[in-house]
Amino acid sequence: GGASYTKATDNGPLKGGKLNQFEGGIQVPFMMKWPARIPAGIRYEYPVSSADIFVTSFINAGGTLPQDREYDGVNLIPFVLGENKGLPHEHLFWRADHIWAVRDGDYKLILSTRDGWAELYDLSTDKSESYNLKEQMPDLYEKLYLLHQQWQEDNLPEKPMWPRIMDKKFIIDGKEYLFPA
Repeated sequence: GGASYTKATDNGPLKGGKLNQFEGGIQVPFMMKWPARIPAGIRYEYPVSSADIFVTSFINAGGTLPQDREYDGVNLIPFVLGENKGLPHEHLFWRADHIWAVRDGDYKLILSTRDGWAELYDLSTDKSESYNLKEQMPDLYEKLYLLHQQWQEDNLPEKPMWPRIMDKKFIIDGKEYLFPA
């Protein structure tokens, strides 16, 4: 929240906001400044993760990450400078209790395993998450659902370490959603 007349808290065309996994809740501007290394005016247009901030900062401050563990983040500098032409992450995953979301390229699936809704979007043509493609693209829905399920099996404990204590109700475009708070 905040004063709407300042537009400082306005998510513009993005759906949702704090406490949910729609783009208005997870898409956050990020800036880096390093005059000795990053030329002014570079724009990197691909999604990254907040987990990348630690890895990028640590490595570029001269640190060496221990090799006996896996890191969720990556060093963004080679991507930002164009030295690495790939994407920092093939997929991005979110989970908050019964809410799952996964991004695969421009496609994003968000769903509630408890409340039974699922929405699939093509963010390249629908940044505002207005046109649910789940019915038109059942194979992609299934692929992303299984991808998220596999990610959870590989990475998350069966029981959340911090279970939710309540749900926050959002009414977006006339539809009621309950997100863990």
